[in-house]
Amino acid sequence: MKTTPLVSVIIPAYRCSDTICDTIDSVFIQDVPMEILVIDDCPEEPVEAALEIYSHDPRLIYLKNEKNMGAAMTRNRAVSLAKAPYVAFLDSDDWMAPDTLEIWEANMEGEPDILAAGANCVYEKADGEMDWVETLTVEAFAAETPEQIAEAFVRLTNGRVFPFVWNKVFRREFLQSFDASFEKEWISEDLIFNLEAFPR
Repeated sequence: MKTTPLVSVIIPAYRCSDTICDTIDSVFIQDVPMEILVIDDCPEEPVEAALEIYSHDPRLIYLKNEKNMGAAMTRNRAVSLAKAPYVAFLDSDDWMAPDTLEIWEANMEGEPDILAAGANCVYEKADGEMDWVETLTVEAFAAETPEQIAEAFVRLTNGRVFPFVWNKVFRREFLQSFDASFEKEWISEDLIFNLEAFPR
């Protein structure tokens, strides 16, 4: 019997055949019903061959853009196709820590619009060796009133947790309620997306 996904994990793909399988595997080890939407944004160098090992897993949905659209527009396309009540974003060189989705699931009572978490940012040298790790942290708290949301903005900004989308899950109907989208022309499209979503 097919299980209804709780989270749609969106991964834009662009010339990432050497990293994307590690990203996908880190999601598949989560013990939460999910779907993974991989949208290939490089018609000239598709990752389809690398994903052949997942061809019999219905949780992975692979689609191609007809032309290069960029990460922002690719994410927007994927959100429009997502089926789960919550949406998460990963880049194709990210890894989801074990139990990440389980921890988020445990905090979904009451259907919060946004859940944010800390993360480890791994910086590499030119030869691919690890250079250093930056740990982003945030204490657990809930924000409902405008004052609490303003405080959440300060806390998340001080911990460098705010600017990114790959350390958050968003309720899909919440995003649809104000036609949330990533802006193509902005370099920091994650930050702009969060600035649009958090005050709601």
